[in-house]
Amino acid sequence: VPVGMVVGNMPSPNRFKTAHRILSTELERYGFDICHQFHPSWYNDSIKNDDLPAEILPPFPNASPHSTAFLVGNTKNLWPVFLNWLYREKHVSKVDSGDDDILHNDPLDAYTKEVIGKVVDDNSWRLLSSSSPSSMAEDTSSGKRNSGLLHKISRGMKCNGTEESIQYDVYWAADTSKERLVSMQRISQVSGLCYLDEATNMACHPTYGPWISFRAAIVLTPWCCTSIEESECDDLVSPPPPERLAPGLLRKEEAAAAREYLQQAFDEGRPDEVHKYLIASRDCITLGKEKYRFTESQILYHYTQNVRYILEGIEDFEYASSK
Repeated sequence: VPVGMVVGNMPSPNRFKTAHRILSTELERYGFDICHQFHPSWYNDSIKNDDLPAEILPPFPNASPHSTAFLVGNTKNLWPVFLNWLYREKHVSKVDSGDDDILHNDPLDAYTKEVIGKVVDDNSWRLLSSSSPSSMAEDTSSGKRNSGLLHKISRGMKCNGTEESIQYDVYWAADTSKERLVSMQRISQVSGLCYLDEATNMACHPTYGPWISFRAAIVLTPWCCTSIEESECDDLVSPPPPERLAPGLLRKEEAAAAREYLQQAFDEGRPDEVHKYLIASRDCITLGKEKYRFTESQILYHYTQNVRYILEGIEDFEYASSK
């Protein structure tokens, strides 16, 4: 079985809806409260239709008409869950840095990859097999989970001797390598999740406004349809994309202000000052701000990657936990 494969029954027409429900429920427990289903073809077609060079923004490779995918992200709800993970599991505190390797190697990125990889891997049979757990047996010799960046997650299985299979792939927002680059903002646009302001590349959600972050795109692709009915396979073909959200989510004056702040960020000659303009470009949008704006430590870490703000967040977390 190739790396990135799960062997089991092919999904029924409702199987991907079940996968969405499972992923949404499991990921939300870890603070990833955005899990939006889309079809890779919507993204690939948008690159072609908008005349974007594939060498700059490559399409999802090997995406078939039967693929589906999930855009994973978070609101401000991720931050306390992440701080709890650092505090309880990695023993990081304001006075004790715990595992220094964790703090010095983008701990939020490490948390993202560990959790999302674990959720998909641990629930692989639930995502893709219509069999009950008791009817399935894991074939540990044919599947394995990649270590490191977890670009691909796999688990080999056999179900009643059949060889139907699904390929997994996970694209990380933090991975900007040429062959793995994916525009999460564009996915949010073509899938109808957010309005995308092209001038600032700011994704604006109808409820949360700009106070969201995207972390990964999980792609599931049937490897073959040879042992299911043709009509059932046809039911898995991707539907047409939804209507894109209208620009009305952003007030014209707010959009103009956000673009001005972004230009100031590009023009700013002092690297340690750039984040102030980037934060201001979000803060000038009123939609979602009052209820969903990130905490100060969360947004400062988001734009600076300075672990000082994680430690400040943990200090606040320790204080709240002691009450």
